[in-house]
Amino acid sequence: MISRFYRFEQVTGLTVTLYKERPAGFAACSVRRQGDTLEITGEKTGGGIPDLKGNGFDSKYPVCLNLTGKGILYREMPAEQEINASSFGSILPGAILSDFYLQSFVSGTKKFVAVVRKSDADKWITELADAGFMVLLLIIGPFAFEPVRHQMNFYDREIVFYENRITLGNDDAWETFAFQQDLHASFKIKIGVREIHERFLLPYAAAMQLIMLEKIHPEHAAVPVLDNNLLRARKDRKLKVWVVMVLLFFFLVLLVNAFLFSWLYKSNERLAESLQVSAQNISNNQDLAVKLKEKQALLQDMGWDDDANRAVMIDRLFSLLPGNVIITEIVLNPLTSTPGKIDKGLEFDNRKINVYGLSGQVTVVNEWIARIKTLKWVKGIELKTYTYNSAIQNGQFSIMINY
Repeated sequence: MISRFYRFEQVTGLTVTLYKERPAGFAACSVRRQGDTLEITGEKTGGGIPDLKGNGFDSKYPVCLNLTGKGILYREMPAEQEINASSFGSILPGAILSDFYLQSFVSGTKKFVAVVRKSDADKWITELADAGFMVLLLIIGPFAFEPVRHQMNFYDREIVFYENRITLGNDDAWETFAFQQDLHASFKIKIGVREIHERFLLPYAAAMQLIMLEKIHPEHAAVPVLDNNLLRARKDRKLKVWVVMVLLFFFLVLLVNAFLFSWLYKSNERLAESLQVSAQNISNNQDLAVKLKEKQALLQDMGWDDDANRAVMIDRLFSLLPGNVIITEIVLNPLTSTPGKIDKGLEFDNRKINVYGLSGQVTVVNEWIARIKTLKWVKGIELKTYTYNSAIQNGQFSIMINY
């Protein structure tokens, strides 16, 4: 899956047609991969490499160089025949294999061989390199046309396009091939639905060999310099892909860390808020506990911490009250005061009731006291004061009851 990122996304196919009596012809086609389709982004003809730059052609894109024409020697032989240094003499008598670049193409039962002098091919490779272009493949002859043949509107046994004539046998394999100067197609040629000039068929086919390198494994001439260029270019692409993947991995790790940190930070904030609320609740509980102790201490000082039902006591006192006695005030657990003592807080006489009232006769008050003594919960009773107040024409008394 990752290997698809190793492929070249845009390449240039350059066909140089060699002639004996006139300068070489020049045709270039720039092809770009768009998903699963190939798009021609530029077409150009000219008389030399400097004309290649600009107008859709860029030296940063790799080049597949295709050499064809009169400067190429073509031979046919049986498909099973091998070509080596000893058998090369049957192709070109008296020649040395090391002086030539050779490419073979097998179709059916035949093998087509194309041979070019290294000096002639190296001239173009060097010129392209000097112009800043990176040549990765050298394809000799028109054999690059075969993989794209079925994409085009050729239906006869004879295929003719720009100085090339190919005849097919009944098995759809190549029967013969010939380079014929000034030969042209008799109809417009299309790749799929797109029309293409016959001059650019071989440059397009050469570009496709390089851009589809992983799938079609094109036949090409063995040129050590170009083989090294191709190996290095593919390694560079792999390295760039892996660098991008490593950077993407670290980016994803940082992104996950950022999300995780954000989540932990928010969780920490929520925990801090909860802790703050808990601390506040603890503080409030402590304050309530202190206040409760203070209230309990106050109740204890006031004598209200026992189980005596004071409302019932008072009700019983009033039930025994003679009719001519008026009660003006009842004090439960009255405040005490000790002469000469520094007051550091309120103190109460616990389990005591002070009763204040009016009665014209002290005997009536004593009678009431006698009745009160009969109550089981009364531990002691004392008439503290009785005085006659002429201003109100009535007697004032105070009684202290212990319970």
